[in-house]
Amino acid sequence: MQAFAADHRDIMTPPMTPPCESGRARPQDKRCRHGADSHARPRENAGDTRVAYHDFPYFDRPMSDASSPAKTPTAAKKRAPAPKRRGNRTTRIPEILDCAIRVFATSGDAGFTQRRIAAEAGINLGTLQHYFDSREALLRATIEESSRRYLEQSRALVGNLDHSPEARLSAFIDNTFATFSDPATFVSPFALETWALAERHDWVRELMERNSESYLALFSDLVGHLNPKLTVEQTRIRGAIIYAHWEGLLVFLRRSRFGRAQPLAIKESVKAIWLANAREKP
Repeated sequence: MQAFAADHRDIMTPPMTPPCESGRARPQDKRCRHGADSHARPRENAGDTRVAYHDFPYFDRPMSDASSPAKTPTAAKKRAPAPKRRGNRTTRIPEILDCAIRVFATSGDAGFTQRRIAAEAGINLGTLQHYFDSREALLRATIEESSRRYLEQSRALVGNLDHSPEARLSAFIDNTFATFSDPATFVSPFALETWALAERHDWVRELMERNSESYLALFSDLVGHLNPKLTVEQTRIRGAIIYAHWEGLLVFLRRSRFGRAQPLAIKESVKAIWLANAREKP
């Protein structure tokens, strides 16, 4: 450490002023507390020879540049510390929502607190509240984001016109069983917690109803491609049957002993049932 101080004596305490023995500054030289016993480190940038003021346990002001004359303590106070780097809003919000989705899926409404989510995201509570000023705002954004993500994934599978309607239905069912039966995913527990919350809060119920209409339209459109002879009303009814069956699979594969033990045993049968429902003559 003495060698480091010798290489930077123009930005450290002048050599003629010995460091204080107890760590306290001498009355005639208040900079004594930053003598050879300080734990300073050079900055990562080789072209910058300043010492980072936050590397000193008791240092409350930046030190002078090596290229400039040593500044007095009074002059040093006028120099503002470097601003703290802030995360990009476009990346920070998704990171917060990822943590919020995980917390809500694993701990439900009772465990959903701003403080816990901030800790999970590795940020201060004040930083989280800068983006979401209340628990309800964060909860609303969390449910909307989780619903949006899975709906987009479903649309990508069912609406992929590069494949036949039969192939799209098969791909969607494959994804359903892989997702609903995987204990490491949060889709099923998140949906179950959201349904429970919708029983007590109107805004959650309204959000879920809008989400349901989107899925009903998605399945009805698929039925229309599988059986073009059906009327709009007929495709909607058959799409509703598929949608109801699909939501039942979410509970069955997650909560029943058979569903957890043998989730793939019924997958091919589900494909056959959905196809038969769509292709049945009017």
